[in-house]
Amino acid sequence: MLRIYDGQTVAEVTPGRARELRLGVSAPSANGPAGLADLRRFLVADLVRRTAQRHRLTVSMASDSRPPGLAALNIHLPEPRSPGGTTLHTPRAADGADVWVADTGPGVVPGPTTAGTPGLADPLTAVADRGLDPLALRLAFLEHHYRDSLDLTWGELDRADATLREWRHQVAVWATQPSKPMCAQYVAELTGAFDNDLETPAALASLRALAADPEIPPGSKFETVAYIDQLLGLDVVSEVGRAG
Repeated sequence: MLRIYDGQTVAEVTPGRARELRLGVSAPSANGPAGLADLRRFLVADLVRRTAQRHRLTVSMASDSRPPGLAALNIHLPEPRSPGGTTLHTPRAADGADVWVADTGPGVVPGPTTAGTPGLADPLTAVADRGLDPLALRLAFLEHHYRDSLDLTWGELDRADATLREWRHQVAVWATQPSKPMCAQYVAELTGAFDNDLETPAALASLRALAADPEIPPGSKFETVAYIDQLLGLDVVSEVGRAG
């Protein structure tokens, strides 16, 4: 089951209702576009949702205020069950939520910066204007544990975009080979990383190890990565059928 930091320690999440996990997220700023802190906070909520649903839990929302543009980052959260917005402020679950995200790691800047550009107010617009896949921002977030500080640069986002394109090409090539069962070792490592306080950097390290492992058949790599992308949310199978 998912274990996550509750403000004091990493502990197992216990749904307040049988098989239903109630999720809350503190509201973004009332005015203006979402900044990186808002997007990162809602990404963490999305990771909790994906992990909980892998454990066959139903996930509901205890708050409904959310910034626009989340779908571009593959952030899909349930509609709220309670009317009105709820902002959660304390380090423990409140207002009907079993798990909630009030903040992420310190040091999150308002947006990526370049040498001649001050902090950008709308990260998604800035990413699109640079010609990058919005999911490169998701990958850049996943490269850091959600409780660690984060100061994104354009260089990091450019590298994330290149990595995402390379993975999609690899997955498309693997898909042309005979299908094989998923590799149990890597599935356990990848899912275990998510269960252990959303250790996404460890999951990505395991993914890279899988890609480079000469002992794993391409068909097994494809099935494993396609399965684990249900947690990562990077659309790594989007190029399948296009590999030349």
